[in-house]
Amino acid sequence: MSKTPTDFYVQYNNKVIDYDGVYGAQCVDGWKVFCKWANVPVKATPNNYADGYWYYKDQLGYAQYFDYVTNGAFKDGDWVIWAKGSKSHPSSHIAMLYDDYEFGENQGGNGGFCLKKTNFTDALGALRWKGWNESMVKTMNGIDISNWQAGLDVSAVPCDFVIVKATEGIDFVDKYCDKFYQKAKQLGKKLGFYHFARPEKNSAIDEAMFFWNNTKNYFHEAIPILDWESSGKSNVAWAKAWLDKIYELSGVKPMIYMSESVVNAYDWSEVVKGDYGLWVAKYRDNNPDWNYDMSNAGAKPSVKWWSFYAMWQWTSTGRFSGYNGNLDCDVFYGDAAVWDAYAGVSTAPDPVPTPEPDTDYKQLYEELKEKNDELIKKYNMVLGENADLRNKIQKAQDALS
Repeated sequence: MSKTPTDFYVQYNNKVIDYDGVYGAQCVDGWKVFCKWANVPVKATPNNYADGYWYYKDQLGYAQYFDYVTNGAFKDGDWVIWAKGSKSHPSSHIAMLYDDYEFGENQGGNGGFCLKKTNFTDALGALRWKGWNESMVKTMNGIDISNWQAGLDVSAVPCDFVIVKATEGIDFVDKYCDKFYQKAKQLGKKLGFYHFARPEKNSAIDEAMFFWNNTKNYFHEAIPILDWESSGKSNVAWAKAWLDKIYELSGVKPMIYMSESVVNAYDWSEVVKGDYGLWVAKYRDNNPDWNYDMSNAGAKPSVKWWSFYAMWQWTSTGRFSGYNGNLDCDVFYGDAAVWDAYAGVSTAPDPVPTPEPDTDYKQLYEELKEKNDELIKKYNMVLGENADLRNKIQKAQDALS
């Protein structure tokens, strides 16, 4: 069930919480209480002021959890931030907008959570938790599979999409790939297909060509993906070259798959500039998770570089009654139309053929007869010219003899 600003207000109104044990109940304590309540990583600001949550929002990785809202577009649930030196809050401040009031700590009285009428016009901006809107964000659930799930009957597992392993390196084609792919396609599932990179062994271009040559019929109906988890993960330039080559060959921008730790360990800014989507992996544990129940999935991945990720592989121990084994389970943040956009599926309607006009056979006969008569005349003229030429040749020969 989605949380609402009222849920937070009811739970914490008139509560006094010194979250960090420093200086009593401060406005940042109220913010940290909210972050814990919303399952967002609790972080301190580099400048030790509340306005640091705005100035350093990207550095703190908040793009994954919050939309950034400019002044004048605030609504209930937004955490509004004032700068140090502002007229309304000279020491800087952060509080949640609720029913045209600010709701937070250190706003008077006992210092605890309370409502206070204030001026929002001099605020820096606000952080809008994406969790408020999660009930309106369309998602799809699916699985990713390979030869390790050789006995899987795709029709026995409920899923919106299926992602299959296609190739690895420059000499491996998964023999179960097309079987899984065609069955999922027949069932009307959305599709993806991936290449397991071996940057420690081969060039990016050689591997891109191998993938392309073995999967070109899948493009424009399924999402192509680079699986980035082998050794050599620090070679970001290799990954970028592979992605660029596939885009050049297909006109479709692939996604890249990697763990949260790999995303955050290296500089992926050039890949992000290339507009390549991210599929990120992060597991809370290895306990079985049944039927896409994400109640034990843990905190969402927090990634650098990308402002959002398209898909999250949240468990490798997904279980279903239709398969006696573990499955990787994924949530895709979008609907079927968004999936098709990533896959490069054409949305243009099929061209409508122009109907042929009814044939006027009488007119056609007259036109053809006229052309035929012209050809006969030309033919007779040629015959006459040839006869005249033969006569002249004969006379010339007689004169010489």
